[in-house]
Amino acid sequence: MEENKNKPASDEIDIREFLLSIRDGIAKFLSWIFKTFLILLIFLRNFVVARFKFLVLGGVLGGLLGFGYYSMQNPSYETGITIRSTYLRGLYFKAEVDKLSDYCRNKNYDLLSQELGIPEAELIFLKGFESENVNNYYNIYSFYNSTENIDSVILAAELGSSLFVITASVNIESEDSTPNLSMLEKGLLHYFEKNPYINRLYNTELSRLQARKKKLETELSNLDSLKTIIKEKLKKNELTSAASLEISVRENKNDDVVSNPLSIFDQDYQFFQELQEVNTELALLEKVQVVNGFNGVKLNKQAFLLKSVAYGGLYGGLATIAIFLLLAVNHYLTNEEKKMASEK
Repeated sequence: MEENKNKPASDEIDIREFLLSIRDGIAKFLSWIFKTFLILLIFLRNFVVARFKFLVLGGVLGGLLGFGYYSMQNPSYETGITIRSTYLRGLYFKAEVDKLSDYCRNKNYDLLSQELGIPEAELIFLKGFESENVNNYYNIYSFYNSTENIDSVILAAELGSSLFVITASVNIESEDSTPNLSMLEKGLLHYFEKNPYINRLYNTELSRLQARKKKLETELSNLDSLKTIIKEKLKKNELTSAASLEISVRENKNDDVVSNPLSIFDQDYQFFQELQEVNTELALLEKVQVVNGFNGVKLNKQAFLLKSVAYGGLYGGLATIAIFLLLAVNHYLTNEEKKMASEK
């Protein structure tokens, strides 16, 4: 009996020791991580202090190289235009922009001039184009908390998007050589508007809307005649049978014109509303629409100089660190090689 009473106590002691061992293990692991980080920090400090002059020298040399790059290169700027393409969507639209960008990268400005319909002299400042649908460009997905199906959403946007931001990279040699971005905008519109696929879909939609408009106008004209007849017969109290009207109303064979002649006026208003909608669609119908034009760009030598020197200094410092690390590794390998040779 005494042995059975002691078993629960021993079990409790074992569980307690187990939990304490887990706590101690976690504490040791965190302590090891902290010490490792501290050792690395001390090593980095010693490395920088011991070679500070060389790092500064590398940064200065990198800055000088950046200044040299600034002196040899023309400043490059980016400006964007937002275009809505109702008929050429997704990756098909981007493929057309990539085609133009290839002309720029290969400096085929004569072919680019033919495609855009603007003089070649107005295009030599171009370095290339990039296009991205608005959803990806402004990263609207970051507004959503759930990102489980983010890849599917991005793919769907790529395939079916009709609103794009085209970014043009331009070089500016001097303050007097500012590119004519308004002409470039017209050239891009001309390029897309002459696309045969866009023209086919646009003409089909235009014919459909025009046919619908003509039909509605005919129906409204018939209803106007019918309303005139109804008014006259109501005045003379001759509206006794539907046959006396001798006019049929489209798709409303069940309407009782005799008992409710005012229904014609309701239908007339309905057709009028439909006609207004068609007229609005026709007014807004375009092959390609510019939502926001190109932003103006202006030569800013000071900003370009600071950027070039800063990047050059950073790369120079990193290159100096890489050289010292390679020397340290080489020194270590040389010592190991000597030890192995002496042991033999």
